[in-house]
Amino acid sequence: PQSSYRSVSVRYSSVHDSLKTVVTYSPVVAKAPDAIIFALFAEVNDLAQKDDEARVLANETRDARERYEPIDETFNKLPSVSCGGNHRGKLSQTASHRNYDPASVRRATNALLQSSSARVTNGEALGRALVLSHAGTTQRANRKQRVALVGCMLDTLKDTVVPFAEKDSELLDGLARFLALCAAASRLEPPPKKGDDGKNEDAGPQDKKEGSGNNAPIVSPSIHEATTSLLNTLGGIAGSFDAEYDDADEEEEQKPYAFAFELCIKKIPQYLVSRLADVLKSAEAMTEEDMKLFLSPKGVLFSPGGVNGGASANGGTAPKPVEKKKAK
Repeated sequence: PQSSYRSVSVRYSSVHDSLKTVVTYSPVVAKAPDAIIFALFAEVNDLAQKDDEARVLANETRDARERYEPIDETFNKLPSVSCGGNHRGKLSQTASHRNYDPASVRRATNALLQSSSARVTNGEALGRALVLSHAGTTQRANRKQRVALVGCMLDTLKDTVVPFAEKDSELLDGLARFLALCAAASRLEPPPKKGDDGKNEDAGPQDKKEGSGNNAPIVSPSIHEATTSLLNTLGGIAGSFDAEYDDADEEEEQKPYAFAFELCIKKIPQYLVSRLADVLKSAEAMTEEDMKLFLSPKGVLFSPGGVNGGASANGGTAPKPVEKKKAK
């Protein structure tokens, strides 16, 4: 209903005013935009991950799906989005939502990126902001939405990213590494590499801290989709730059295109290739028993060396479902 959109608009307006006040009046040393972006990214990733876990549980069995969303057997037509009804599924107006409001996240992020009173000063925060600027979008975005995303990204590159990169020579590599992780990894930090002896090559106290290796936050499906959508946008911008004929040093308006070209063509592929090499090694190390364990049904004890997902190869009996016993 239109009233619901109006209420969302009012809520975002108050949030935007609060963000503007915080960014404007906070001391420069507080680095308010960086802190807000870090917190917003973590919250969006966490909410989206919880939503994905709930969807998996809800779709585990038919009974679970019907309990989560009962079937209306008296309604034999697909619901119409234009009717303004509160429908679920791919036809709903909130189909891209993952337990948060993507449009508000994009608007708040762009407001922080393009703020004239305070600038993002941290490269990692900038990478997270670029991903959040595409929250709720996918590679299948329609042409109108993609044109809007490209136009907004060009402004961000011109006003924020390129000036930042001119002062920080490590920004390009940092962005490439972070975007490659969000697009192709399951966690925000790669797991520590193992040596020939099976131990971590770079094992140390830092590997035990939160946010390192296997303790790093999981990349939610929503963040993954936003990153691939961002790469689609950056790739479109990069495709408009011809390194043979265009000169970003002499033509100021070519700098955003040159930056996107350098990031997408030269930097990100290096990190994606290294990720692919690690994945191939892990895939080659998988055994037949690993696959049987992965395909074994839930609630059934898996017996290594068994036949057809668990029966003993030496004439043993097939595993039985685990029975839950009541505590005495």
